[in-house]
Amino acid sequence: MAIELAYINLVIPIRNIEKYYLGGFVQYKKDNESKMEHDDYLVMKSAMTMEEIESFAKECEEFGLVGVVEKQGIKYWQDFCIVDIISTLPCEWLEHDGTAVYHIDDQAYIAELEALPIEDRIIQILYIHGYGGEGNSISLFDKLAKTDLLILDDFGLTTMDNQQQLDLMEIIEDRHARKSTIIASQLPVASWFDVFKEETLADAILDRIVHTAHRFELKGESLRKKR
Repeated sequence: MAIELAYINLVIPIRNIEKYYLGGFVQYKKDNESKMEHDDYLVMKSAMTMEEIESFAKECEEFGLVGVVEKQGIKYWQDFCIVDIISTLPCEWLEHDGTAVYHIDDQAYIAELEALPIEDRIIQILYIHGYGGEGNSISLFDKLAKTDLLILDDFGLTTMDNQQQLDLMEIIEDRHARKSTIIASQLPVASWFDVFKEETLADAILDRIVHTAHRFELKGESLRKKR
């Protein structure tokens, strides 16, 4: 599962508490029960001011956890992480989607994200990597534009809202005639127009996708039936 973000948040992997806190997680929970939330992987303390969060961080350091470290000129969080809606520094073990945080080993929640249609997943990717929201998506769009092969699976399972259409338009526009993109869909191409709410954007996106593409239409029974 994931833990919903509040104002400013300090997040600790439970395994770090087990390793460093006297009495492990059981004792930590007794000592901090009214101040924390947790799932199977993470503990989170929330506050409205950075001063409160810094006091939580100092407590972590006092029982042996390390906050910010630097490697090859890049600073990142090591044993605990301070995060608001957009995380302050990179953190290798933590992901967030703009509303909640989860540990990278939380396969159940990751499976939920992966089950989303590609139109929703594009927005999730922006938030997970800290680029969600106006003015924060430039770096991710640059990375997507430079990727040699981008695969969009399950295209068209749901209707896209205006923001999703704009994001997809930017991705396709940046890659058009420059990099390879594979789009897989259960819908026939003739039905793709109905996926979009804005006709002008639909025309612009599909013009770039359809008319310069190599199309492969598969027929026959689903391979899943043969398993």
